[in-house]
Amino acid sequence: MFLVKYCPCSSRLRGSVDSLSPILRPWGGCNSQRSVIESVDMGVLYPLEVGLGCGVEGVALVVAAYVCVRLHQSRRATPRDTATLLLACLGHLCRIGWVVARRYIDDTHFDFAINRISMAALLLSFSLYCNRCFLVSSKYSSRRPLSFHIVTWTSAAVVGGVLAIIVWYSFQEPDEREGHPFYEFNTIFMALAGVFISLLFALGGLHMIRELRQAMSFKASPEMHNLSLHVGIASSVGAVCSLCRAFGFAHRPLTGNYLPRPLYIPLCYVLPDCIPSLTISVLLRGWGLERKKLPRKVQVQV
Repeated sequence: MFLVKYCPCSSRLRGSVDSLSPILRPWGGCNSQRSVIESVDMGVLYPLEVGLGCGVEGVALVVAAYVCVRLHQSRRATPRDTATLLLACLGHLCRIGWVVARRYIDDTHFDFAINRISMAALLLSFSLYCNRCFLVSSKYSSRRPLSFHIVTWTSAAVVGGVLAIIVWYSFQEPDEREGHPFYEFNTIFMALAGVFISLLFALGGLHMIRELRQAMSFKASPEMHNLSLHVGIASSVGAVCSLCRAFGFAHRPLTGNYLPRPLYIPLCYVLPDCIPSLTISVLLRGWGLERKKLPRKVQVQV
């Protein structure tokens, strides 16, 4: 049953339809119930979800690809910039494929794997950009901080956990959902990972901004001011979007009820996917235009 397999609100809707079984029984009982659920889901929720999901993800994909091409044409791209934007493009392509595959491919293992690969690629992309900002910021500080290392290594650890969950899921039964140890562990893991990454972005960004302000108290420059702005924007966006994803996954374990579908998809997928990607695309484009103004030492090592 499509809605029970994919919709987080399936348990509530299943109970509502079961209460209508005396009415539906003359038209075929369980099969009629299934057809009613599928017609409601496919007729209203799914086209809207596919249209918005593919549209927003497509815009973010086009912007990331455009910035990558423009940076290469202007010869201002670094390997780190290229990897950041290519990972963002991969994440958005996987997310679009995930949205489409939910309709045309009846394989929950593929659906689960491509969903988690998309999340991992986008997380690594944004972490690389934050690592880049922290690395450049350390050139201006009086001592070499560890914040810019912690973000990337911790994100890599989370990505490793996501890949391990994908492998674990490949050994599970496709229809096992609520109450199954794997399903509960996956939900709690994603919620805790979102909270941890949110704190990491927030604390790391605040630490680097403090370092830059201390450096600017001795020697202020427009480049340092712009860099501080980049660090503040990137760390704030990463913290807020990761917290949104954590809230979306943690709502059911904490309250016992699923979020409504119009809130669940944006909080868990659309906002955490697209807003950080669009942010780094815009900031990298602006960084590329300002690159010639940076000190030569910084240009070589970024």
